[in-house]
Amino acid sequence: DHIETRNLQTFDPNFTRLNTLKTKIQKSKVFFATSDIKLNPVSETSIKKVSQLLHQLITLAKQSHKLVHVSIIASSDNIGTEAINKKLTQQRADVVKNKLINYGISSEVFKPTAPHTQTAPKSERSVSYQIHLIDKLRDI
Repeated sequence: DHIETRNLQTFDPNFTRLNTLKTKIQKSKVFFATSDIKLNPVSETSIKKVSQLLHQLITLAKQSHKLVHVSIIASSDNIGTEAINKKLTQQRADVVKNKLINYGISSEVFKPTAPHTQTAPKSERSVSYQIHLIDKLRDI
């Protein structure tokens, strides 16, 4: 595994920067109030920052002949029923996705995820990101 990583760094001068951007995006969080899909001002700022990082990631990935796939994963607390929380998590993911699209991120980078019934402690009602860099040449 270590040799594979070293080889990727040798062949792709953008390897380190791509992974740094990917990590920054994945560490970003968006929080919601209980049973709500309305964003607070801090979350609005977080989404704007993620859009800027995604723009950089997509540009750099293109230079490295890679595609960027983003999955947005929302969670809720365990206050509501499973059906309510499933709907709520999908709505939260959609809110974030639509905000990112409004900031100029192509809808093509977003990959659908099944609505989660993932529950979290009250302090962890959030949305997170999974980023996958796909080698365009691999699938030819």
